[in-house]
Amino acid sequence: MKRQSGFSLVELLLALAITATVMVPLLGLLRTTAATASHVNPRFALERDADFAVQRIAAQLRKGTPIANYSVNGGKLIETNDTAASTLAESVTAFTATMPVNAVGQQLVQVSLTLARDGASATAVATVRAGGAR
Repeated sequence: MKRQSGFSLVELLLALAITATVMVPLLGLLRTTAATASHVNPRFALERDADFAVQRIAAQLRKGTPIANYSVNGGKLIETNDTAASTLAESVTAFTATMPVNAVGQQLVQVSLTLARDGASATAVATVRAGGAR
């Protein structure tokens, strides 16, 4: 009589029990990681949006020619030039542009933008020498 090859039912059940014992803690870790990512991602998105808007404004200021106006309307930062208006950022809670003078008398422009959404907030700030490098 020839012996059949393969796994017995007991061996398969034992392998399944060992696999389940290993996988249950890993699933808990995966669930915790996913929950953390869902809380962190909105903040990163806000930081990215704020940095984009502030760096775009800073680039315009470095050119030295005022070709755009900026305003906040309905929680949106709007850039308006001669031909069009575009939204630079949404969920705006604060936007300021100040013109301090540094120690050597150079005129600076400091732009600050704060965004808030879904319990997260982010602030981006840029200081630029008016009219670019001299």
